[in-house]
Amino acid sequence: MSRTWPRSPTADSHLASWYRELDRLPGGLETVIPADSTLQDTAARILRETDLTSASSIPPPQCKPSRGEAMNPLV
Repeated sequence: MSRTWPRSPTADSHLASWYRELDRLPGGLETVIPADSTLQDTAARILRETDLTSASSIPPPQCKPSRGEAMNPLV
């Protein structure tokens, strides 16, 4: 059984007090993936930027997500 607790205004203000938008590690060690990036674009970017595309001759799976259903490879 799952239980949801009501959010406390105190908890919200506490979280807001330390939140900093785009608070990245120094030295450019992080990459922010935009919220509108598709799964396919995100996976391709990760493979490209980590040089994993050259590690395998098998292309990444092409998936078409659906509403609440399991993702099925289209390849």
